[in-house]
Amino acid sequence: MTETIQKKRIIVDTDPNMWVPRRDIDDALALLFLIASPEAQIEGITVNFGNVGAPVGYSAARELLDRVESSIPVFLGAGSRHDLGERNDAVEFLLSTVREAPGEITLLALAPLTNVATATLLDDSFLPNLAGLIVMGGTFRFPLFSYFGEFNFHCDGRAAATVLSAPVAKSMITMELCSQAVFTRRHLQTLREADSELAKWIVGFVEPWLSLNRKVFFRKKGFFPWDVVAAAALIDDTLFDSNSRTFSVREEGLRRGSLTPLPASTGAQSAQNVCNANVPGLLDVNRFMDLFLSRLL
Repeated sequence: MTETIQKKRIIVDTDPNMWVPRRDIDDALALLFLIASPEAQIEGITVNFGNVGAPVGYSAARELLDRVESSIPVFLGAGSRHDLGERNDAVEFLLSTVREAPGEITLLALAPLTNVATATLLDDSFLPNLAGLIVMGGTFRFPLFSYFGEFNFHCDGRAAATVLSAPVAKSMITMELCSQAVFTRRHLQTLREADSELAKWIVGFVEPWLSLNRKVFFRKKGFFPWDVVAAAALIDDTLFDSNSRTFSVREEGLRRGSLTPLPASTGAQSAQNVCNANVPGLLDVNRFMDLFLSRLL
């Protein structure tokens, strides 16, 4: 008897890119990974500023969906951190979808958290009504970024603090966790050899990013597929360990988005901006990369 896979209903909040030079491509890879995963049912994609401008990210999402012949709806969201608290199409979709299906929607947040925080500010039942929340962002010990703040959180520190301090269960997939996986030329060659037009299209935007990381950045072996790691937490949580952490998020200034560890005993009522989350520290890298590549082929 064939086992029926129970699909998770997912909304992805993201800032995707394929073709803008010197901008991460991992959001696009995460979307392709999820679309190809039978465990996931993407209800909609909400676009936020960050990796690229929100209109550019919206166009990238539409191009990607057209490429895989998907009708998943896409909604344009915040254009900057100054849009925090302002309604937009993405926020309206987040609010209405979760309101109509309480306890059924898992939110995967891959971008600065402005859209998600705005939904939280406009409706205090929004986060509690989610089935789950996974945030790609933050770092405690990744070089340089641990001081100035990881990119997503640095883009909107107040939004990050708003979401992460909410008293709901959540997982935070950090830079140090994601950097345990490296996409190398060996993985690129696997895509090249695949008998698939989609794989050839993916190679077209992966290869320049891989070359840039190897030649310019400090990642000599390849690039870190940040957002794909976060997406994998939705598909197979046995790839990760579990680790509860308490911390605060700097909301403003040069170091906005940086994290300060706090004692686990610190209560939400005893200090401002106290965040609690599951923060995995270990990734089963070989199993993750095998799963990732198998969904792209």
